[in-house]
Amino acid sequence: MIPPLDPATGALPFLSQAPIQTSLAEIGERFAHDDRRRGLWDVFGLWLAELDAFQFPGSLRFGGSFLTAKADPNDVDVLVVVPAEGMSVARAMIRPTAHLWTWQNVGTRVDDEWQPITNRLQPALGRIDSHFARAGSAAETGFAQDWTRIYVGDVPTGGRKGWLEVAR
Repeated sequence: MIPPLDPATGALPFLSQAPIQTSLAEIGERFAHDDRRRGLWDVFGLWLAELDAFQFPGSLRFGGSFLTAKADPNDVDVLVVVPAEGMSVARAMIRPTAHLWTWQNVGTRVDDEWQPITNRLQPALGRIDSHFARAGSAAETGFAQDWTRIYVGDVPTGGRKGWLEVAR
């Protein structure tokens, strides 16, 4: 069960380093409560259907402004945590699922020189911020640390917030 938001931070309470276990239905019921949020959750549903079409292994972890009291969250932040035994399947799916993941520092080589194109590309019209990581990897730990920080603008406050996991 998803706990109430902390009134002081407007975020989920930080209970431990581990995410709070829940279901997709509970996330939708709890956080898709107005037109903006329902629209984001609907886009997430399309993203997830596309991911499921590739039978991508792993649990889903959620963080970011969608899980807060913020009036206008920008996107749904999701990390697919792939068990070690599923990494060979995940690697084989990277190319056909490239359109599902957030890409950072995108560029090209022109006359043997790196030319940046954009700092960030997010799928689903920028409404999904999606990544995957092998369970137990530095990538998973890094996301856990970053997604539990509370920021004011781009500056971390030192506070922590909770995040959610849906086992699959």
